Amino acid sequence: MPLPPKISDLTSALQLIPHPEGGFFVETYRSGCDPMSAKGQTGLGCTEPNINLVHANGRGNNRQDRDDRRNCLTSIYWVPTIASPKLLLAKNHSDHIHYFHGGLSFKYYIYNPDTGVMVEEILGPDIHRGHKLQVCVAGGLWKCGHLIEDKDGVNKEYEYTCIGEAVAPGKAMYIYLCLTYFVDITYVSCIILLYNQLMYS
Repeated sequence: MPLPPKISDLTSALQLIPHPEGGFFVETYRSGCDPMSAKGQTGLGCTEPNINLVHANGRGNNRQDRDDRRNCLTSIYWVPTIASPKLLLAKNHSDHIHYFHGGLSFKYYIYNPDTGVMVEEILGPDIHRGHKLQVCVAGGLWKCGHLIEDKDGVNKEYEYTCIGEAVAPGKAMYIYLCLTYFVDITYVSCIILLYNQLMYS
């Protein structure tokens, strides 16, 4: 059975909750922990921590206790909607893989601060038009993005896109650096470029 086109039906089916950055989400996996049990933080009390936790070198400063351990892998469904269509500009601290599960397409703008290169990737179903079923974004890169409404296409009835996101080392919400806190002058041109792409596309 295909995904339901209405977001209200999908939130009920997948038990989605509002995401702090917009849209909806639910955590589906966190190494050594029950999903959602750590409430977006590193699950230091996980089973077999010598297996399910890894040291994310240099990331201890992101925690008050200076513990740099992270769950090996986390995964969520993230569901941006027509009503909440944008991904804020943020830096990936870990490798992310975004998987297309259905609905509308989603455009990512990805900036590499080491090379100064920005690329655009569309996560979506139409591989003949250059869409990708997976978009991989390495740690250290910046990204933002937005939903693409399909007013004339086969998915025009959908109110959202359903994206799977795997993160390694695992996600911890307190290490998510968004545009609000972004002040490094070396990236000002990137911010302006990505912000304009996001706001005016």
